Amino acid sequence: MGSEQRSGRWRLRHKNQRLRHSECDMTDCCNVEPVHGWDQSATVKVQCHVSIDDAFFLPGCARRCASPRSRHRATRLAGLMTKEISALTGPVLELGPGTGVFSSALLERGIAERDLTLIEYERDIATMLQDRFPDARVLQLDVREMWKTALSRSFFGGVVSGLPLLAMRPDDVRALLAGCFSNLRPHGALYQFTYGPKCPVPVEIFDSLGLVSKRIGWTLRNIPPAGVYRISRRYQPMALIEQRRA
Repeated sequence: MGSEQRSGRWRLRHKNQRLRHSECDMTDCCNVEPVHGWDQSATVKVQCHVSIDDAFFLPGCARRCASPRSRHRATRLAGLMTKEISALTGPVLELGPGTGVFSSALLERGIAERDLTLIEYERDIATMLQDRFPDARVLQLDVREMWKTALSRSFFGGVVSGLPLLAMRPDDVRALLAGCFSNLRPHGALYQFTYGPKCPVPVEIFDSLGLVSKRIGWTLRNIPPAGVYRISRRYQPMALIEQRRA
């Protein structure tokens, strides 16, 4: 094979890689951190945010993990996701923790590592999380099954979600929220981020479960912008919620 033909195939292969990466731009600043010692010139399996239906986001995450701008935006998003959580919140459940960006932010907010429960679908990432947060409870399972098994008698003060709710079936989203709020303390709330223009949970689901949402943050410098929403029970006096989080 001539050098020109090889060069042409190389350009075509990298063009295809760029196309695959472009499909993943929605994960820019998703719940990812750079992997220590990652050689950017090599092809590696990057440990990043993977939950249920979004394994196809991996190439884009891999491309962005080593970007200082992405790290900065990930830190900003983590700050928004955890800004209303404090040591008074109590045990926190994190869904789809990825490499632990939100987990680290929760520790900085005063949550004890032993009060963290991390639910991760991918076995390799769950193992990495347990190594990184040895005192946390790390469970490798599907969030659709967690209330039937390991968390059947667990109660939490708050939930932080990195799950791709827009990629999940409405019935699964409803079951997820119903389970979370059945096991949340009266003042508890669930925090969810999205790259969409509004809260990723349909209004019909909120109405059926007696829940409300409020956008509490917006990363305008992110491309695309990410919004952070607090989901809570409709009947809760907001004064009580804010007092408990103070």
